[in-house]
Amino acid sequence: MALKRFSKNLNRRKIKKEDFLKNINDIIVRSNLNEYTFLNSESIFKNQRLLLHAVEDVKDKFLAFTQGVFESTIIASSKISDEIEKIFSGEKLILRLSNLSAITMKLSPEILHTPGVYYSILKQLAWNNINVIEVVSTSNEFTIILEKDNIDTAFSVLMNSLAKK
Repeated sequence: MALKRFSKNLNRRKIKKEDFLKNINDIIVRSNLNEYTFLNSESIFKNQRLLLHAVEDVKDKFLAFTQGVFESTIIASSKISDEIEKIFSGEKLILRLSNLSAITMKLSPEILHTPGVYYSILKQLAWNNINVIEVVSTSNEFTIILEKDNIDTAFSVLMNSLAKK
């Protein structure tokens, strides 16, 4: 009996996922992004605050911070790269990538409780041999960071796969 109830819940979730994929209408492509990964330190948060203050008036910037256990990453518009390099000059740089682009999809709030949504998007890219550099998300946005050379193909693949749903 419990398996039967579980089965019904899975079917409902599957329908929600398909509906969600049909309703992605807002896709934004950003280019000229750079990624910096630094070893975590006692000063990393202070430098993040300094960067936010330094670029608060810069229009149309892309800026994302992620913190792991041992390292922190900044993905940002290339127009603020000089500020990043100046402010974080005392930090241990692990990786710097340039010529990146991003595809951001605006999500509906119900996807928080829908399993497999990110998988169904990323699967399409993997099947088409498109490498994903990073994934950044908020509760209502899903951003995929790619090398600039892959952005046209990735956008086409995603648009075609979403149109089929």
